[in-house]
Amino acid sequence: MSGGQTPSQSNSYQTQQTTSTSEPSPFLQPYLKQLVGNVGNLFDKNPSAPAYYPGQTVATPSVATQSYQQTLRDLGTNGLGYGIDAASRQNAADTLAGKYLDPANNPWLQKSLAAGFGTQNEQFNNTVVPSLRSQFAAAGRTGASEDFNTTMRAAKDLGQTQANAAANAELGAYNNERGIQQQVQGMLPSFQGMDLQRAAALGQSGQGIDAYNQALIDDQIKRYTYDKTANLNYWSDIAQRMLGMYPGGTTSGTGTSSGYTQSIQGTNPLATVLNAGMKGASMVLPYLFASDERLKTDIRPVGRLNDGQNVYSYRFHGSPRTQIGLLAQEVEKKYPDAVATHPAGYKMVHYGRATAAAAPGGLM
Repeated sequence: MSGGQTPSQSNSYQTQQTTSTSEPSPFLQPYLKQLVGNVGNLFDKNPSAPAYYPGQTVATPSVATQSYQQTLRDLGTNGLGYGIDAASRQNAADTLAGKYLDPANNPWLQKSLAAGFGTQNEQFNNTVVPSLRSQFAAAGRTGASEDFNTTMRAAKDLGQTQANAAANAELGAYNNERGIQQQVQGMLPSFQGMDLQRAAALGQSGQGIDAYNQALIDDQIKRYTYDKTANLNYWSDIAQRMLGMYPGGTTSGTGTSSGYTQSIQGTNPLATVLNAGMKGASMVLPYLFASDERLKTDIRPVGRLNDGQNVYSYRFHGSPRTQIGLLAQEVEKKYPDAVATHPAGYKMVHYGRATAAAAPGGLM
């Protein structure tokens, strides 16, 4: 069948704009605005960040700490035993060097020998020699060679005896001094320990003083920082507390929408039916309608367009409403540009393109 007036068409589109605004609770807004104003005023007066603390930030080492450090340097430079008194240090050094191994350099040994030999010499001169002389005098032989030889032998014997005694004493003193020397060598670690203990005492004293001085500086820095940021931190804290007390707020919005709908007009009854069917189709994008055969059921031909395309009645799956329209699979064969594929996989028909060829002759 054919005939009827030429239908006219208009495209269909729809736009919508929505704006929403969220605000704190109306009860809090005056207070928050006041706090924001305070922050703004503070910024106007101080557009730049506060300068770094202008004073000293690290405490100067105390005298005790400086002495401790100097002592450690001296210990490293002067070696073991630096920390003991000078006399003891010198005595230990002399002993280790073997100064007293030589009897001549041992004052105690020489004094001991002098004291012992002095007594012997005095007794020899005052007792032994006069006794010998008196014996020769009684025999009337004073001054004889026997008198002289006897006295000299007695003096020689005394000298030999004293020499033997001195040699034994010096040997004993040498052995004793060697023992002392080895003993001092064994004491060297204890000398080092004494040095380090004295240095550690200085270090502990200095640490306490340094910590106190640093605490004083840290307190000054905290006070300086507090003076610069106290108000800002206080205002921020108040604002957070208020929002915590009233966590809710208000949301307001405005929206606008506009559009027009494609229509087909004419005296041909089928055009009116097709127009109604197109209005009922699901519009996914402007001008595009879901027309995939897989989405429809109860499909029955009801007519044709003048270009030969079949027009069907059908229902979308799950819908009781009967509609009129084309099948996307058929339109795609004749007009590929009039069919698009939805991201979900089904086909959609651009009815403006799919029915353009049918306009001059109407529906049939």
